[in-house]
Amino acid sequence: MKRSFILAMAALGAAIACNSQGTGPLPRAEASQELQTAFAAFKDTVAKSAFNPNPDFQMFFHNIMIVKDGKVVIEETFDPEWPADRPQHVFSASKTFTALAAGLAVDDGLMTVEDKVIDYFPDKLPAEVSDNLKAMTVKDLLTMQGGHETDPTWDTMAAYDTTAMELPLKPGVDLAAAFLNHPFLHEPGTYFCYNSLSTYMVSAIVQKVTGKTIRDYLDERVFKYMGIQTPEWDMDEAGVCCGGWGLHLRLEDMAKAGQLMLQKGRWGDRQLISAEWIDEQTRKHIDNYPNGLTREQIDQPPFYPIERNDWVAGYGYQTWRNTVGGYRADGAWGQMIIVLPEKNAVIAARANLVNHQVEEWAFWDYLLPAL
Repeated sequence: MKRSFILAMAALGAAIACNSQGTGPLPRAEASQELQTAFAAFKDTVAKSAFNPNPDFQMFFHNIMIVKDGKVVIEETFDPEWPADRPQHVFSASKTFTALAAGLAVDDGLMTVEDKVIDYFPDKLPAEVSDNLKAMTVKDLLTMQGGHETDPTWDTMAAYDTTAMELPLKPGVDLAAAFLNHPFLHEPGTYFCYNSLSTYMVSAIVQKVTGKTIRDYLDERVFKYMGIQTPEWDMDEAGVCCGGWGLHLRLEDMAKAGQLMLQKGRWGDRQLISAEWIDEQTRKHIDNYPNGLTREQIDQPPFYPIERNDWVAGYGYQTWRNTVGGYRADGAWGQMIIVLPEKNAVIAARANLVNHQVEEWAFWDYLLPAL
């Protein structure tokens, strides 16, 4: 009886917090003593990591925000050059937002995940269209199983700017043509190949069916109701948001997006994205073992033990699963939106580090037990 009462009150509190949401900042609350102690230990570990001679084990954070039960309980900036209110490129964490835009278009009945990709790009196809290319669907794009054996994305990129944290395109690149003309060696839906141009194709398809860029579509339908200022999103020369990268967000914008997904697409009294889509986007669709490797091959050196390897814990629609439960948007150099439904918590982090797995282990080992 006591347990039922506690659960009912917790649900009521969550509902009240949800219904109070609007365009202002997330509410603030004091972290529990346990979390404060855990975060102090986390910060100590981060500071010590800077002296590790191996860059793979160095952690350089810009800032971190932790939301528990709908309220910000921890917010810390480590690098004054990147204050929390300065928009920052979130790199591949952009992919999760592209999938949200696709969900809106599906909710609106403008497209389905079973649509054939070639139907949207008749003018970009190679002279000979293989059976694998003909078979590829939007779902295959969303789950990174389009049929490529290697990722063509890096052939389209210029050099990474480590100071500005930007990754520009080479001039004159046709991204859709680059994707469609790269060899499709595998039957779609059978081979995981992480591929940022796959996400670009989703962005281009959503733009075709809505007549809006995914940035403007999300701004009109989602961001404005959450108080997320219209963000910058890098575009190609055709005026299409890059999709797989290029989104620039403030730290709290990232935390709000995680909270929206935690609440199954609901913000205050509005259902901004259907709960059904959030469930589909964030559930495990595939075993995301790279390069055709098996679980047995992954679970041995030089790879991390599989129960601690967040790169192979499963993949949804442009969203990674965690070994500890929940899911995340994950961008190069440590940009993270981690959603932990069992803890009713979100962790948003911006960084400039090499090894995401070390970052995630620090979260799991220090912060997770105290949430």
